[in-house]
Amino acid sequence: MASISSDSLIVFQIGEQDFAVDVAAVEQVLRAVEIEPLPEAPRGVRGVINLRGRIVPVFDLWARFGQPAREVRASDHLIVAHTHWRTVALLVDAVVGVVERREAQVTPAAEILPDLECISGVMKLNDGGLVLVHDIERFLSIADHAALQLALNLEA
Repeated sequence: MASISSDSLIVFQIGEQDFAVDVAAVEQVLRAVEIEPLPEAPRGVRGVINLRGRIVPVFDLWARFGQPAREVRASDHLIVAHTHWRTVALLVDAVVGVVERREAQVTPAAEILPDLECISGVMKLNDGGLVLVHDIERFLSIADHAALQLALNLEA
């Protein structure tokens, strides 16, 4: 088995677009499971899952990136990742694989569009493809965290 460096990225798809997150933030990747709705949750939160006794909020990246909502498919995946606030699950269409981050190939998002909320950069792959590198720490704002905490407490 090949080893995965902590400087690697897990690449996933939302529609036709490739995104990536740092492998160091990822706990696990699993097939989509039933997601329970979470009333009063912030924009982009699809609901919650029970992950071995832990209640984990699920972010629907279709909604988060302004795409129309769609039903969860059996082929969808959940990327369970850690932020400094909490553990979250990202609902994605597919997990493509793992690539090594090559800093020389990553253009910081600020050089492209300074207002990109949770994209830290764009990585060019050897095949010419582009991957938007997702900054999991900036994904959940302080306001989102507070609204999510309130919704989770209402659910308890």
